[in-house]
Amino acid sequence: EQITPSSLTMVLDLLAREMEIDRKGPEDPERSQTLELESYHKDGSTRWLEVSVGAIRDEQAVIIGYHGVSRDITKRRKAEESLKNTEANFRRTFDESPLGVRIVSAEGDTIFANQAILNIYGYDSVEEFKATSAHIRYMPESYAAFQKRREQRRRGEDGPSEYEISIIRKDREIRYLHVLRKKILWDGKWQYQAIYE
Repeated sequence: EQITPSSLTMVLDLLAREMEIDRKGPEDPERSQTLELESYHKDGSTRWLEVSVGAIRDEQAVIIGYHGVSRDITKRRKAEESLKNTEANFRRTFDESPLGVRIVSAEGDTIFANQAILNIYGYDSVEEFKATSAHIRYMPESYAAFQKRREQRRRGEDGPSEYEISIIRKDREIRYLHVLRKKILWDGKWQYQAIYE
């Protein structure tokens, strides 16, 4: 009664697995398991606990009970949930943007691309876009400019922050785009954000 139904199911499943392990033969009698459980607080709210559980055994190593050590991880779980929501909002904001957005490395490799980029180029997935070589996606003059920008980045130069490109869509249609680019910190490394319109 102290834990929520879903956590109770988790505990019963763990108990059944542990008992099955013991029935099958010799196993580390000192083993323990750690799980996260949602419990009811006396004020009516729920709290998350990280519980480390081990068996209590008699002299013949038969399980006669269990002991556990719990710590309140409610704040950590809330922080994780908040981060997850922030990431979901970030993804939604980028994917629903009318402008194409890419994060690219100094080599020009795509790290992230939103849905608008796929729509612009006519590809079905980010994986397909990444797998298509730049020289196929660019018109020759734009590919030459792309290589020049890449060489500048390799030398540690930022290169132009605004330029025009001509691309070849998957369906072979040619489009002309205006690109804004800036250096940004992404996953702890300096990369480039390019916005296409």
